[in-house]
Amino acid sequence: MIAELGSVVDPLSGAPHYAGIFRREDLYQGPLVDRLPDLLCVPADLRAADAGMDFRSNTLFAREMALSGTHREQGIFAMRGPGVRRGAVVPPVRIFDFAPTILHRLGLPVPDDMDGQVVAVALEPDWLSTHPVERAPLAASRRGGSTGYSEEQEALVVDRLRDLGYLD
Repeated sequence: MIAELGSVVDPLSGAPHYAGIFRREDLYQGPLVDRLPDLLCVPADLRAADAGMDFRSNTLFAREMALSGTHREQGIFAMRGPGVRRGAVVPPVRIFDFAPTILHRLGLPVPDDMDGQVVAVALEPDWLSTHPVERAPLAASRRGGSTGYSEEQEALVVDRLRDLGYLD
């Protein structure tokens, strides 16, 4: 399957259609890997990443593909506020570094089971020394141990997450 998908050529440009084809095990880890797609195909031209998904055509390539945006593999990371290093050159930031960074900037501990790291290179060393990154066990990272929801609201959220397959 990987070889066949790798041989797909965009007839409009003559270039390979996919920049990469990956097995799920090459990209993901953890106990739920078996719930993910077997393969992940990354289009070479992300501008039309979802062209053909709008059900206007039953072909993979069309002369009038609608551009759905200017998707890029790398997004934008920007910070502002007290303690942020103005003009800092920050190496590429992974999407899962956003949540720990936001929690830290809000003065909250980062759960120890959370993927990613605080983007410390974007912060002033002096500010960081007075606001060290705090990691805490998941249960301890919740202030007061409450979600802020009533019991009925929390049950509804749990039911919805279960329906979506996030909970067993």
